[in-house]
Amino acid sequence: NQVLVAWVVHELTAAVAKASDGDFDVADGAVHNWDEAWAYYHGSEPGGSPFATADSRAANFATIGPDGETARANAAILAAMIEGRDALLAEDVAGAEAASAEVVRNVAITYSQAVIRYASLVEGDLSDGDTEKAKEHQAEGLAFWRVIEAYVTPAGADGDTINAIFDLSDEPGANGFGDEVTAALGPAWEELGISAEDIGRLE
Repeated sequence: NQVLVAWVVHELTAAVAKASDGDFDVADGAVHNWDEAWAYYHGSEPGGSPFATADSRAANFATIGPDGETARANAAILAAMIEGRDALLAEDVAGAEAASAEVVRNVAITYSQAVIRYASLVEGDLSDGDTEKAKEHQAEGLAFWRVIEAYVTPAGADGDTINAIFDLSDEPGANGFGDEVTAALGPAWEELGISAEDIGRLE
């Protein structure tokens, strides 16, 4: 997840940079990089991609779209990818920048859901007396947090609090669970235009 999302953002950034320099060549200019961003996000088979993660988390948070299968975040990312591609084909740099920001916003939604879920799983594990499972979920939560840390912390998320919650040198749950993660992410959601409805409710 972390590597693929990083490449998605890298390709979007490269596309906008090339467009800003006037390089709109379809074969190897801005449009090419933009298409690669979608390839990293979805893949030829999305089973191991961020696209699949978004669908899984949307099922956990009741944010699946009208088709009953696809995360609303995935639908929004696909729409933004199409809009950005079309903007680049029209040599519209501002349009591509707006589409790129929309992709990142929806990536933040998916991995916010993931971070909240795994912090909450730790709490459930400890209630069941399963410390080993709690440690496993703490590590998975840390991995999901690493996907968006660089994007949401500058937007106002309390990274110190979330890093403490998933600090593997501490016992699971020592520094908080899902509620604390939610509160720490709140300022970034506001800055990025993410609503409570976008996040949904963990089921």
